[in-house]
Amino acid sequence: MGIQRNAIEEIEFIARSPVRVHVLYTLRSDEPVSKRELKDELNGVRTTVQRNLNALEERGWIEYTTDGYEITTCGRIVADPLLELVERTSLALKLRPAIRWIDIDDVDLEIEHIENADLIRADATNPYAPVDEQIGLLRRATSARVMYPTLNRGLLSQCHRIGSADGSDLEVIVTVETADRFRTDDRYAELFETIIEEADVFAYDGDLPFYLGAIDGAAQIGCTDADNVVRVLLELGDEDACEWARGEFEEYRRASQTL
Repeated sequence: MGIQRNAIEEIEFIARSPVRVHVLYTLRSDEPVSKRELKDELNGVRTTVQRNLNALEERGWIEYTTDGYEITTCGRIVADPLLELVERTSLALKLRPAIRWIDIDDVDLEIEHIENADLIRADATNPYAPVDEQIGLLRRATSARVMYPTLNRGLLSQCHRIGSADGSDLEVIVTVETADRFRTDDRYAELFETIIEEADVFAYDGDLPFYLGAIDGAAQIGCTDADNVVRVLLELGDEDACEWARGEFEEYRRASQTL
């Protein structure tokens, strides 16, 4: 079935004005809304609001009755899908910097679960913002399950802090390549071996597709570039996302060897 031009034109008509989209959103309930209430809700220039109300009414998307404005049956048919499209587009715009660096197929997490995620990006003004956020969350943590495609001294130091604390709970997954590098590098070898003694550390024989942290009541997903620099970090507090992070960690842990 081809795309019908008149349908596209109607979508364009509604979407061209935020006021029109807001009107359909406000009128989705079964209760009529008075002209005054609707104009107060829209909080716009009254002549602009009225002009858009008239336009929607002329096209049959809303109607004005003695009780106030109501959405028509046709309006109700398009309102929910249109508003869902607006919400998903807003989410896509928010996640666009992350999607550049992360393969969504690797992150088997429903997009709705990351809708309220905090997004921390590396940019010219602060290229280490995602790493600083990783370290900051670890600094406050007492329990952590973390999976690292790459490591630095700041992250190692925080892992050591958690691992050495009484009653702590720390599990770490790194790649075999990373473990070999840190064990043979004089700058990190002693600290890395100490963490191995303090915590459960595992080596994964392969590439880890992203950084993963299940830390206290939060989850983090970090995306690295070809140079293993963390470019973007998603921080999620949603319980479903945290449960996913814990499950994902367990899968990689089962496929790893204990150090």
